[in-house]
Amino acid sequence: MGFKYKHLWHSDAAVDGGISNYPGVDIESNPALTADYINNNLSLLYQNIISPLTNAFGPDNIFISSGYRCMLLNRSIGASPTSQHVYGLAVDLACSTHSSRDIFNWCIENLPNSWNQLIWEYPEKGNYTAGKSSFSWLHASWAQGYNLRKISVATTVESIHERYKEEDGTNRVGEYTHKINRAYNDIGI
Repeated sequence: MGFKYKHLWHSDAAVDGGISNYPGVDIESNPALTADYINNNLSLLYQNIISPLTNAFGPDNIFISSGYRCMLLNRSIGASPTSQHVYGLAVDLACSTHSSRDIFNWCIENLPNSWNQLIWEYPEKGNYTAGKSSFSWLHASWAQGYNLRKISVATTVESIHERYKEEDGTNRVGEYTHKINRAYNDIGI
């Protein structure tokens, strides 16, 4: 099947909830959230993050679980009100042929200066397989002129946080440990 642009804004949760998730629906709440603004961000996200991943791992092997989210959808799933997804700047994805750890590390090593944030999300949930409803994923964002290269892990497993605490300069905030260097193999997952 391969990647299609609609994968960046389609949402089963939106469909199930009767929520319109088309870019631009939030313009009355926030005039900056025009369809053109969001679509431009999604295009840059595709060029700088998704396309390199699909080229490396195959377009049929990358699964996008969440891209753009309108404000109502974002609220309905309990996401942060400041989520980059609302602006079309972020994507959550997994791979059917490689672990979330592998794609996370691949991005760190092969996408020089081309991301705002990479988060290895909940490795304890295991890898993606078709039909599995809960799995680990990669959150990646790209923001033109503001790519900080922030690398983090999100987990509920204390021993994983402890493993990253050994790195100089890491910073833990709740379920997130920021400023890590890579996803390690020796974390007991």
